[in-house]
Amino acid sequence: MPPKLPKKVVNPAFQTAARADTNVSHLFGTSSDFPQVVEINLADIDTRPEQPRRHFDGDALRSLAESINKHGLQQPILVSPQSGVAGQGTSRRYTLCAGERRYRAHQLLGRDTIYAVITKGDADEIALIENLQRVDLDLFEKSDGFARMTDFRGYTHEGLAEVVGYSRTEVTSILSLQRLSPTIRKECATSHRETSKSILFELASVADHAQQEELWTKVKNGMKTTELRSAKKASATSPGMSPPHQQSILRMVSTSRRFVREIEAVHAAVQANDAALDDAQRQELQQARDLIDRLLGSAS
Repeated sequence: MPPKLPKKVVNPAFQTAARADTNVSHLFGTSSDFPQVVEINLADIDTRPEQPRRHFDGDALRSLAESINKHGLQQPILVSPQSGVAGQGTSRRYTLCAGERRYRAHQLLGRDTIYAVITKGDADEIALIENLQRVDLDLFEKSDGFARMTDFRGYTHEGLAEVVGYSRTEVTSILSLQRLSPTIRKECATSHRETSKSILFELASVADHAQQEELWTKVKNGMKTTELRSAKKASATSPGMSPPHQQSILRMVSTSRRFVREIEAVHAAVQANDAALDDAQRQELQQARDLIDRLLGSAS
């Protein structure tokens, strides 16, 4: 007589998952959108030139590479699959959403693969939010990221605030840094990275770049926030262009940033034979170019 087999025990979690809808994994009882970690070839990952993080410190990158070499990768990068795009053979291509420092560190180590979490969300949103959650962006990187979301993706300040978990006032203040002169931005990114955000917000509220840079010189010489506010009021009464006209220029320049990005996208599509301009469109663009040429000529 054959031995009696033990009674089969069914994991109740499996039973619950099996009775649930299709959004639940029948094997593990987890949601279908539970993060999927895979090992991906570095060669199959494309980085994003518009990613929020701009500054990569060489020494810190090498230190991260040494840590990964010694302890392994503790947090996977974040990628999104590219629709209808394949690499060599049957390999799929992915876009890097977050974790470029970890990606670069693997390149320094000469690694061929990296662990990644695959996401199907909006790449721009994910990249911005992931970096914000990690406190991984400086103030200007945040401002540039916010500007791409409002100018190129059409987000309102309120909508963006909801996405990133900031107040609308914070979003508006950070976006105001787009009005700072290139000189101030460059110096803040190099020799004056410790400048307080209150100072930067005060400078950004000054319409004229020349006045901004005049006040910036005083800030570098030790001017404090309260003194800057008083100096701003004094400079506002100095002769020059009227504030309404200056505000018009600021709005025009801000709009032109989005226009340039759209031109670049259309130019790429035209070169790839995915789009073409008709005669009426060419005429409108020619008129816009003539107006810009006249404006630049009168300003020189």
